Amino acid sequence: MFRALRILWDFGRPHTVIASFISITTLYLLVVSGADLWDYLSIYVFTLVSALGCNVFITGLNQRTDVELDKENKAFLPIARGDLSIERAQMIIWVALGICLLFASLVSWWMLGIMALIAAIGYAYSAPPIRLKKHHLPAALSIVVVRGVLVNLGIGWILEYIITGNWGQVDALIPLTIFVSAYSFAIAWFKDLYDVKGDKQHQIKTLPVLYSISAAFRYGSGLVIAAYIATLVYALQYMAEGKVYIMVAHGVLLTLFLIHVLRANISAREGIYRFYMRFWVFFFAEYAVFMGYGILL
Repeated sequence: MFRALRILWDFGRPHTVIASFISITTLYLLVVSGADLWDYLSIYVFTLVSALGCNVFITGLNQRTDVELDKENKAFLPIARGDLSIERAQMIIWVALGICLLFASLVSWWMLGIMALIAAIGYAYSAPPIRLKKHHLPAALSIVVVRGVLVNLGIGWILEYIITGNWGQVDALIPLTIFVSAYSFAIAWFKDLYDVKGDKQHQIKTLPVLYSISAAFRYGSGLVIAAYIATLVYALQYMAEGKVYIMVAHGVLLTLFLIHVLRANISAREGIYRFYMRFWVFFFAEYAVFMGYGILL
């Protein structure tokens, strides 16, 4: 039983599962006030289960369509290492999609629509004949649209409308969306740093393959630094409440990110992998900051 759960956990890609959990939780806390926190718990739970199901569908489908590529790039994944059969993987993928759509429909038709759209983009990212991941710009844009725009503004506004009867009133959703959109571009580029060898063999035209690992590293790092600065400026100019909190938190995170970049060793695959996985900590930290903003205000 424990082994089966571990395989499922690995199949869902833990860092993306955690990202889905913390993003939905943060959006919910930004929308509800402290007094209403428990009144809309079912909406939160249904949205979270739907998002996690969608996450497993997308990451699982990516592994199902990239078995040979993963044997070269990520041999530790369940299908590539032989712990999960293709048939069982397919069953998990489609059950996860069913769970995603079922629980989204329990929230609202709008939530069902946006989850279906996210799942469709995830399908187009991995599956032929479209296979957006073969070209770095469409691949990056698909990740930005999903993780940056559809999750934060789309799901955030739907939750806001269901809970408050209004939408577009939660100011924090705008800087969060801007930051995560920029961050998602970097995720799209950084995740391919480790996979250059296999991507070249399978003609996957990622940014590191077309240019170089160092170029993709510089572009991604520069974009994230710019996102931190933009958030600081946005908070200073436009946020009426929690301005000091947002600015101090992002000043600290920017400093830590600069240290992370300067200490990165991208000359070895092990160093690249450590850099990328620690990079997700800053993604989690961003949501944690806004989660704190929702709780405090």
